Parts: sequence; structure tokens; C-alpha cells
Amino acid sequence: MTEESTSEAQPPYPGHLAVSEDERGGYSFGTIDSLLDFVTKRWQERWVMTEIWDESILESLSRRPFFLLVSINAPLGLRWKRSKDRCERNHQIAPALEEFVRRDDDYLYHQAFGLASLIDRAEVRLINTTSCLQRLHETLDTLDLTNDERLRPNWDQYFMQLASLAAQRSNSQVIAVRRVSSRIATKEAAQDAMAVKEGV
Repeated sequence: MTEESTSEAQPPYPGHLAVSEDERGGYSFGTIDSLLDFVTKRWQERWVMTEIWDESILESLSRRPFFLLVSINAPLGLRWKRSKDRCERNHQIAPALEEFVRRDDDYLYHQAFGLASLIDRAEVRLINTTSCLQRLHETLDTLDLTNDERLRPNWDQYFMQLASLAAQRSNSQVIAVRRVSSRIATKEAAQDAMAVKEGV
């Protein structure tokens, strides 16, 4: 949650999109198209984006094959404590718990800009209960988020997903179950599929 947000209901993010490659800095873009153009030309590099605030942006990103949506959350009481500690370090007045909860509700469920529906679509969800940033980074490292197998399905997953989609088109639930359960991809079938894709 953006714990420093003002008490007035407003979108939690500015109108610019930003990506970063590492701790040395990042880039800012005025539109999602310009951001996608930038990262597409550098598709072999790893990029992190922290500001996704509406469905249209998420839809544009989700169409890219190597996009992974990660949600990091924490218990409300812990986030309130972090907010109070941050305010104390910056010599600011910390919000009361009731005010903090109201802001949190706006952040998640506000009719115009609530992010709950976007968070629900995350492929990876992490609950951060530690107060140590290094511990969070260590946990993220253990998840191996940049593993290509996480971002790109293997052949078994690929064919099972195709079978599942085909089953959804079936008029019979029995046939649908049989279709999904009977589609076992062999190595030869995977090679044939690759040959068709490459136009051989």
C-alpha cells in the first residue's frame, strides 16, 4: 500500500509508467506503448515495473509472453506499524489506525481506482511479514522468478492448456473431462508442433 498517500481519495499512482533494470536507476514513460516498445527491443534483459493501476495497462502487459505479475502484501497491523515508523523517521505525523484502514480500503476497493481486481490476477503472491528489506530480497531470490520455466510453459503444460481450452468448447462435461485427461503429449508430438510453427 502507498502508506504516504494523502487523506483525500485519489489514484495511488502518477500518470507515468516506470521500469527499472537494477538498483542503479530506471526509465519513465508517458504511455504503455512507449514502455513496451522500449522493453521489447531489450527483451533479453530483466525489467521490474511497480506501477500498474488499471486493467488496460495490465491487459497490454499480459499479452507479452515473458510478463509475470507478482503481488507482495503484508498484514494490516504490520503495515500500519511500518507507516508509523516511516513517519517518525521523516518527522511526520503518523495516521491513526482508523485513518490508515480507510486509506487501505480506498487503495483496494475505491470504485474509480481500487487495485483489488488487479492484485487478484497475480500469478505469484508473497506475504511479507519481515521488517528487514534484505530478508524480503532473499525470499524473492528463492522464488527464482526469472526462471524461463516459470515464464514459459513446458511441452506438457502447453498441450494440457490446449486440451483444457478445447474442453471448454465441448457441449458435454463428460467429453470435456475425457478430452483433458487423454491428451498426453509425446516428444514426437512436440517436435511436430514445433515443425508446424516454424513452417517446416
